[in-house]
Amino acid sequence: MDFINDEPKKVYISKDAYERIVIYSSRYARPEMNPKEFRETYGILVGYLNEQNIPYVKDAIPVLAGTGAGVQYESKHYVETAKIDESLYEKFASENSNKGLKYKEFFIGWWHTHPGFGFFFSETDTITQLGWQQANPYAIAIIYDCLEHNSHDAGIEVLHLEDVRKMVLSPYKFID
Repeated sequence: MDFINDEPKKVYISKDAYERIVIYSSRYARPEMNPKEFRETYGILVGYLNEQNIPYVKDAIPVLAGTGAGVQYESKHYVETAKIDESLYEKFASENSNKGLKYKEFFIGWWHTHPGFGFFFSETDTITQLGWQQANPYAIAIIYDCLEHNSHDAGIEVLHLEDVRKMVLSPYKFID
């Protein structure tokens, strides 16, 4: 596997995952709120890679809400994430031990919100994505902006770093 050039060309997001992001995020930021009260949120994406290495996001697990226009993944959140990962593995093993399923679900990336800020990676976002993408070149990040969400736009974008060797200087790109 070429960890430099392997990258997702497309991403599938389940309706359940999308709705979970929107519903959880709307507790902390929605158009009818005062923007000064907006809080960013963060979560984990659960899914798998299909035969063509296209990420399929099956679920979105909320992890935390920030204190305003920013959210920081701290040491205690790594412990919580490890517990979720363990329970995900146990659930998969118990439910599918005799089914011979093709795809094993795992943490395929992360999601967070930019309420009213649009779609981009901040320096903190880039560092977070590096952590995901250095371990898995197909790891993705979903950004949701409630002010972009309307009848013509789902209010989400999927981002991926172009070259993790450049570390925080790596440009990012949008994935369909």
